[in-house]
Amino acid sequence: MKRTISALLCAGLIAATFTACSSADSFSDKENLSKNVERNSDTETTFNYSDGAVSAPTEYNSYSSEVSDFELKLFRNYYKNNSDKKSFVFAPANTALTLGLLANGAAKQSQTNIVNALSDELVLDSENQCSSYFQSRLKAFSSDGTNTDENDKNSEKAYVKLNQSMFFNDTVDIRKNFLKANADFYGANIFRFVFSDENAVKKVNSVLGENAVTSLDNSNNLFCTSTSDIYDEWLNAYEKDAVAD
Repeated sequence: MKRTISALLCAGLIAATFTACSSADSFSDKENLSKNVERNSDTETTFNYSDGAVSAPTEYNSYSSEVSDFELKLFRNYYKNNSDKKSFVFAPANTALTLGLLANGAAKQSQTNIVNALSDELVLDSENQCSSYFQSRLKAFSSDGTNTDENDKNSEKAYVKLNQSMFFNDTVDIRKNFLKANADFYGANIFRFVFSDENAVKKVNSVLGENAVTSLDNSNNLFCTSTSDIYDEWLNAYEKDAVAD
């Protein structure tokens, strides 16, 4: 009996060791703050198109105009500082969504400055609802983009995916109302962990992709990432032999 119990204990310790090793390079449930926060299904509050919202918020036209103006100014500034580059990729819609979410975590004058940068006509609640409607409607009219088989690309519908992630240092206090606002209106991935941890870079890359981040500065409190994934066929198709190095 003693041998059996000892064998079971050893097996249990080995299993526990392998479990710990396999999860050391990825975020735990405790570190993934957005994982278990549910979105409000009331479309009159969230205006989430995928939940069944049939009409846009009343301020949506103002939101569209104001944010478009913000994005144009941002593009002009970005181009001015990158005009020496032959080409670059820029997604101002992602920037607007990220700032909208950040405003929910800011306080006092910082929050006012962020909100006014996006629009001097809308309050934060309206920006949240309009952001939710814009992003959810965009996703609803796109396929999920999971088909990567080159042979099936022609049969795949066009899609656009916008994704935001926020990584907070463990020293930052994250309020519950910020996490709830994210779940209701933005759907970003939010993590809080120790930036100086030996596995910190591996954890981030488990979300963003291999070698996406090479180091983390422990003096920082937050860094954000935004990605845009777009697939569609060219309006005027061209053959492979028309492409040069």
